[in-house]
Amino acid sequence: GDVYKRQDLEKTATPELRQIAGEIGEEMGHLPLALKHAASYLQEMKGLNIQHFLDYLNAFKKRRGLLFGFKVESESSSQISSVDWGDEFDEIQKTVATTWQMTLDKTPPVCYEVMAYCSYLNPDRIPVALLNPGENEDITKAIEMLSRYSMVSKNNDEFISVHRLVQWVIRQKNIKIQADFLDKELPERVLGYVERSFTPAVSDEKIQERTFNTLQHIVALIENAETGMHPYPTLSLIHISEP
Repeated sequence: GDVYKRQDLEKTATPELRQIAGEIGEEMGHLPLALKHAASYLQEMKGLNIQHFLDYLNAFKKRRGLLFGFKVESESSSQISSVDWGDEFDEIQKTVATTWQMTLDKTPPVCYEVMAYCSYLNPDRIPVALLNPGENEDITKAIEMLSRYSMVSKNNDEFISVHRLVQWVIRQKNIKIQADFLDKELPERVLGYVERSFTPAVSDEKIQERTFNTLQHIVALIENAETGMHPYPTLSLIHISEP
């Protein structure tokens, strides 16, 4: 199955493990992104065995049921109503939303904070300095943890990337809290990054690279926002970038 291939267990997997891994793949529609999340989640459990795979399969079914009202086996009911999201998701989105939520259930709240920031920016080359301006140890650890769980990809120590589908899922989750987040907190974070990055000490070559990258994030932020946005980040960037 796809999951044990991603765990490098193809040579040592027992027939039973292959069967369960195949069931996980079937349950996820063999979606590569979801399987990557599942494989990383299992890897973090250490000491992989059949029970771990079974536990993950059952947890996935249950979590999906809680999120979207899927029928699941339960002692009290065969149907669990959707409590977090509406009916706007297709099957692929529901699968990724479930694997994402399972990961966030296992990680500290700061991981959700980092993912919330990432979800409104351009998915590629998100500056770590934007996410963690004060070099906070908890945020540094959160980024490392999210990388191990395949929620983000580390390009190097300076940038990370996030899958567009994961971003979309998080934005739906944020829909009830995004007004203050988008109108104040995230723009101020971007503006702070701009002010720190564009200084006389930075070379012209670096200025051009940072300008292009930062503009991409500002455009993405504005496009992804569903509430009114003040224009300060964009205007400040234009001002700072003037010769």
